Amino acid sequence: MAAAKAKFTLSARADLAEIKCYSLEQWGPLQAKSYLHTIKQATELLAEQPRLGKARPDIKINAYSFPVKSHVIYYLAYPEYITVFAVLGESMLPKPHLETRLTN
Repeated sequence: MAAAKAKFTLSARADLAEIKCYSLEQWGPLQAKSYLHTIKQATELLAEQPRLGKARPDIKINAYSFPVKSHVIYYLAYPEYITVFAVLGESMLPKPHLETRLTN
């Protein structure tokens, strides 16, 4: 059986690009690479075991969230893959940032 996949929306990719830029500025290339690798590993784990995250029916019926260090991954779970639609700072209130991402 093939490994489950993690897909990323354009918005989630933009979040990762922001995280990369911020991490590079604040902590340098090695720490930025390590931090992004940690997020990547988490998404691979979530693709294999989507229910590890917290169910978020307040966002959407099949939505979940999962904390990774100082960020939270928001994703939709499907039988054979997950779609990451946001990677937000843990202090950000998700509702205002997520509403438009799920309507597009």
